[in-house]
Amino acid sequence: MNHRSVAPVPLITAILLCLAALTQLTSLARGLMAGQSFLASFSDLVTFAAYVFFAVVLFLNRRDMLLYLAPAGLALAAAIQLATASYTGVWAAHILSNLCFFLAALVLTAWAACPYVEALKKHQPVTETLWFLPGILAFVAALLATLAYMHVMAFLSNILVVGLYFLMALTVVFPDGNPMQDLEPQPAPTEPSVPVAEGEEPREPLPTWQPKVWDGRCDMLKHILLLLFTFGVWYAIWIYRTTGFLNDTRDFSDRNPTNQLLLCIFVPFYLIYWVYQSARRTDVQAADLGIPCDLGVLCLVMAFFVPLLPPILMQDKFNRFSEPAPPVRTAARDLPPQELSALLRTYKELQEEGLISPEDYEAKKNQLLNL
Repeated sequence: MNHRSVAPVPLITAILLCLAALTQLTSLARGLMAGQSFLASFSDLVTFAAYVFFAVVLFLNRRDMLLYLAPAGLALAAAIQLATASYTGVWAAHILSNLCFFLAALVLTAWAACPYVEALKKHQPVTETLWFLPGILAFVAALLATLAYMHVMAFLSNILVVGLYFLMALTVVFPDGNPMQDLEPQPAPTEPSVPVAEGEEPREPLPTWQPKVWDGRCDMLKHILLLLFTFGVWYAIWIYRTTGFLNDTRDFSDRNPTNQLLLCIFVPFYLIYWVYQSARRTDVQAADLGIPCDLGVLCLVMAFFVPLLPPILMQDKFNRFSEPAPPVRTAARDLPPQELSALLRTYKELQEEGLISPEDYEAKKNQLLNL
């Protein structure tokens, strides 16, 4: 058995899973007393068992205990709920909400199975890049549930579940609590040196995957369309990536992308503060590159009234950060008089010999004299 101490994030996740299991058990008891259907009761029972199993695995720190069975149980329970729930209120939003919860559990199952299923191992780098996808899907499901029931309590009742999906994905993909490894350059792991017998050629080391640092570039059309049609999912991904990208700003302390994303999702009005701070960092980076930029106050105001504009304005600046600097024109005062005079005579001779036109000569003269 692995006797290592449990890391803080898995420990917090396990405690919240126990609370969720108790809540689910209470819901199951109320449903049985109200005479709910067998399938509905079975769905609650499967959810309760999945929470308990996941918590036990985390408490014991035994990742080899078929961890993916827990989210698979959540996916089964969500599928039963999707098929048997009595849809009230805005029925389309209700169906989409249950569907998003099902997809969140399904993605979490795939994330958990990657290290143990041979066919999925090659896709493990994807889980480290999109580890937060189950939580985003659960968050969208909670918003749709609010629309379905037309009551804010529908969202509040799902807050614990949304937080659990984020934490479960975090503990599954990063068991050692290191969600920053896709933003920080990591040294490439090397194969241990193997003695080479005389006459044999040295073997090439096995290829290793290297996490990539986002360079800030994104096609603007793609960025705008994703902001408009992904119901906030792309915005959340962009917040996570942008937080890491702006950590290189001088005179500003680093921010943890995971913490910032969770604060933007769960703390009211924190997104406005995040936008303002990120816009200020963008201004500083632009100034260091000689790019005119004054987005701080503008993005703060836009965050209140048109929240989709700040990410568009900042992304436009990020794209300009990677553009090559414009060539610097050489002025006459930057050249010695003898060299400038020699160049002008050379171009004049080329014109007189008919090798260049008078217009070309004038253009070159203006360039040299910075006219």
